Amino acid sequence: MVSPASGLWKRSELERGITTLKALGFKVSTGKYAYSAQHYLAGPDEARAKDFMDAFEDPDVDAVICSQGGYGSARLFAHLDFARIANNPKPFVGYSDITSLHLMLGRLCNFTTFHGPGATGFERGFLTEYTKSAWLR
Repeated sequence: MVSPASGLWKRSELERGITTLKALGFKVSTGKYAYSAQHYLAGPDEARAKDFMDAFEDPDVDAVICSQGGYGSARLFAHLDFARIANNPKPFVGYSDITSLHLMLGRLCNFTTFHGPGATGFERGFLTEYTKSAWLR
């Protein structure tokens, strides 16, 4: 779980999403800066980019999921090594501002990515049966 865009207003929002993902049978780890908040971003650009790179390069990580969208993903481009990411293909999931990362991963890494909920979308009030079923497929 990484936070490449906006920071979380409440740490509990991410925790509830992670709890639900774990209940669905997934193992979840978070990037070092996943809970960070600096004004409207989840920490400095360099820190968010490091978490992103670390997630793709960690052989124990099977998929990279964003905590939420918001703003700031495109600010990471200068700090990402897309050749290294391309050498470590993994499913990537996120929505909203994360779309810029979907486009770059598709264009520069030839990845198929998934526009879908981040952790905050897995809170009980947001998770529909349709979303749950699609996610599990």
